[in-house]
Amino acid sequence: MAKAPEPILFLTCGGTIDKVNFATELNDQVGDPQIKVILANSRLSVPYEIESVFAKDSNRVDEADLEALRTGITNASVRRIVVTYGTDRMVEAARSVGNTAGKTVVFTGAMIPYRFRDSEAVFNIGSAVLAAQFLDPGVYIVMHGRVFDPKETRKNMGISMFEE
Repeated sequence: MAKAPEPILFLTCGGTIDKVNFATELNDQVGDPQIKVILANSRLSVPYEIESVFAKDSNRVDEADLEALRTGITNASVRRIVVTYGTDRMVEAARSVGNTAGKTVVFTGAMIPYRFRDSEAVFNIGSAVLAAQFLDPGVYIVMHGRVFDPKETRKNMGISMFEE
């Protein structure tokens, strides 16, 4: 008999996944966390909670925001955490987490807002949920069907993909 899955904590930080439009520097409105809708529509059978840490474009995140994220991870009572974050600064944020004290922390997001038809948000969230359940403790980035080590990863802005 399979054991029950461990609960997952979703920490939301805004980013493109939650945007209400395609961003420009003058118009980068981040809306409500879309993870609530995504998980409800996905019929996720893993126990979970959602906490909003902040709701910003990742280019506007400051050190106080990162500290709030690190505190949320440190204070989490669960070992499995998925962080939704803006892709422009996801690598830097993942690197800033530091020691996870036995927790598995998976960063994910989307290049296209969830509200848009061609968004890969649902796929990335599903991949992150699965990865969070099976990866060893540490910090990871899960985007477009791949798992990345933040120390060896960058976002290629020219093709809007992550690469080693």
